Amino acid sequence: MEGDQNEIRYSDMTCSHRKLIHSLEAFPNDVIVTCDDDLMYRKNWLSTIYQEHLNYPKQVIGNHTVHINHDDLGKPLKFKKWRYPSHEKINTWAVTPIGAWGILYPPHSLAPQVLDKDLFLRLAPKADDLWFKAMALIQGTKSIQALKTPGEPIPIGGTQKVALKKENLGMDKNTQQWIALEKSFNLSTIIIRGIDGGNQ
Repeated sequence: MEGDQNEIRYSDMTCSHRKLIHSLEAFPNDVIVTCDDDLMYRKNWLSTIYQEHLNYPKQVIGNHTVHINHDDLGKPLKFKKWRYPSHEKINTWAVTPIGAWGILYPPHSLAPQVLDKDLFLRLAPKADDLWFKAMALIQGTKSIQALKTPGEPIPIGGTQKVALKKENLGMDKNTQQWIALEKSFNLSTIIIRGIDGGNQ
């Protein structure tokens, strides 16, 4: 596509993963930025995150991120406790972008199995952000918090009555789905031990 053209494509998928999956299939060599369709974004949000990409071209960038935390036995804490350490050094492998504010994915930053519909619907059917984080870890790609972020997106009226966050946060299903991902791909080894991958 050239210039300022926009194109709308329809999907037969109903899960939230579709906001990235189809773009990865269609544009595997391009930078892709995702956002949610029930929020209004500040006018500078896209240019701001892209400028960040120019400084960190190989890393996934989130306008809002959390930090995966584990207990002393290596078990993930509940998602609500995924906060940045207050005094300890941040584990760069544990930084996890949250999609509502917008996420930028460089080309080839996610593992090839990211497109495996059967797999993500089995392990993380309602947690696309966590699925994409897992695929970044497998690929050896770190995620970072954007240094400069736009204002918080504004919810579109009437769209929040049915929202994934009510189920994922209220019923703690984010934690359950992340545990399934960690076990399936041995992600705790990457996060806790900080094993380096290919895209630094």
